[in-house]
Amino acid sequence: MNFRYLYARLRQEKFPVRFLLSRVLWKTRCCGFLHIRRQGYLLHFSPSAVAALLWVERDFGTEEEAVLASFLRAGDIFVDVGANIGYLSLAATVLVGDTGSVYAFEPHPRTCAFLQKNIELNRCRQVKVFQTAVGSEVGQVSLSSGHSDDQNQVHAVGGLLVPMTRLDRVLTGYELAEIGLLKIDVEGYEKFVLLGMGRLLERTRAILFESSERHFAHFGYSTDDVVALLTSAGFMVGKMNGHGHLSPLPPGYRSNVCENLVAVNRSLCSRWAGDPSVA
Repeated sequence: MNFRYLYARLRQEKFPVRFLLSRVLWKTRCCGFLHIRRQGYLLHFSPSAVAALLWVERDFGTEEEAVLASFLRAGDIFVDVGANIGYLSLAATVLVGDTGSVYAFEPHPRTCAFLQKNIELNRCRQVKVFQTAVGSEVGQVSLSSGHSDDQNQVHAVGGLLVPMTRLDRVLTGYELAEIGLLKIDVEGYEKFVLLGMGRLLERTRAILFESSERHFAHFGYSTDDVVALLTSAGFMVGKMNGHGHLSPLPPGYRSNVCENLVAVNRSLCSRWAGDPSVA
């Protein structure tokens, strides 16, 4: 064991003792006996990076959950691309209720199994799980399979071969009138998910997506390209502030750190249909 690395890592953690205990539980698989209680739902403490993080930091993911609460209402549809173990999919079920629907996409078979177990734990019949990557084409793609399973991404070569689909290919079959909120967290592959939506994009009220210039550069594009794509489709892109309002991005903005951005469809989301500065 590299004790220098461990010491340095512990100094960076907000809860070093709890972090260390989480790794012991993860390594020994004793985590399987524990549950993680969230607002309105439960999670298995599965041997995964996201589950460990949720167990260590009780407030992890609350900013994303606040975005969900800003856009979703009873009966809505939530689409979760890069669902991981499903904590946001489950948070959405609380908001959309029994009359709503959640479509969760997770390509890694091991992580998808954890997702499915969490759905079953909460008896959420309104969630449909798809073990597939999402992009602009239909076929197969190589996916990394690292220890930090929250950072697995599409690879050009090597890795785990998984199916890939387009959102418009899968979701059109469900005849969705409108998507209340689409969440995308695919480690730099976000642009290709959007390109694979076709006409479905114009029937989406809002999008929560991870944005990172470094991740985007790995696939040959930039923050500008994503913003331009969404703007041309009638969306306004910005950041949610602490009051639940959207602050538009300045011209030429780049995500030099990994962050979450939000896009709202002006034609479908009346709250932001007027002057952005009033939001």
